[in-house]
Amino acid sequence: MTEIEKIETEIATLQAKLEYLKGKESQTLLDIISEWCDDEDDPTCENLVSRIEEWLPYEFTRDSGEEYDIGWNECLQKIKNKLR
Repeated sequence: MTEIEKIETEIATLQAKLEYLKGKESQTLLDIISEWCDDEDDPTCENLVSRIEEWLPYEFTRDSGEEYDIGWNECLQKIKNKLR
């Protein structure tokens, strides 16, 4: 993979994360739970867990170069495991 391809891949990844965050920035965990309580079609615990998992931020990739990515990913995994 050339340097340009690596940069293009990183840009695409960052754009996807930005779009994800734009949709989540105004939603809190309380909003998620409130919407779930009002949902008459599928108010199951499994549905709530799915909504919370979708709301959680992305894990960092190992090649992100961030020093704290391992601790971040472990934290997200613990949260997801506790949800189940």
